[in-house]
Amino acid sequence: AFTAIQAQCEAIVAALAAGRLPAPARRRPALTRFMDRVMLDLLERQPALAPRLFTALFAGCPPRRLVRFLTDQARPADFVAVAAAIPFWPTMGAAARLARRKVEWRHPAVAG
Repeated sequence: AFTAIQAQCEAIVAALAAGRLPAPARRRPALTRFMDRVMLDLLERQPALAPRLFTALFAGCPPRRLVRFLTDQARPADFVAVAAAIPFWPTMGAAARLARRKVEWRHPAVAG
C-alpha cells in the first residue's frame, strides 16, 4: 500500500501544480488489498507479533518476489511466496476474521 499511496500523492501534487483536478487513484488488485488488510489486522490486534512477522517476511521471501509484491506488480507465485514466509496461524486467523466480517456484512439479515 505504501508505494501506491506515494504514487497517488505525487500524482495529486503534479495535477494541482498544473492547475488540474487530481484523477482518482487506480484500483489496486483485490488480492493485494486483502493481503494488506490481513497484515494490518495482525499488526493492530497483535502488535507484539510485528518483529517476528517482518523478520519472517524479509528473511523468508525471495527479494525479487517481495519487491514485486510491495510495489503492486506481484505475480501469482509472488503472493504464494509472501504468504509462505509469514507465520501461518496468526495470518490464517486474521484472514478468516476478515473473510467472516465481509460475509456477515453482505448477509441480508445483517444488511436489512
